[in-house]
Amino acid sequence: LVEHADEAHARYDQADVIDPNNPGTTLRIAKLLDQQLRPLEALMRYQKFLHEMEIDRIDARGRANAELAGAVVAAQARVVHLVETTNRRP
Repeated sequence: LVEHADEAHARYDQADVIDPNNPGTTLRIAKLLDQQLRPLEALMRYQKFLHEMEIDRIDARGRANAELAGAVVAAQARVVHLVETTNRRP
């Protein structure tokens, strides 16, 4: 069991090098370290995971707000256009 855990840890470390800010990988490493009774290392990985999740949430909110801002601009343009065209009617 220890041999498999060490092998899994090595693979997770490789994945972490390839994609260093992947919350899923970070969480898997944290859980593995926790199972291996390595609490300080697990704690650091859990904290890193929570930090990555917060950054992902902020990034997603920013993208959503950017898309929403575009929709607001488009809606405002339509309002101006519709007000202008409806006021021209005889």
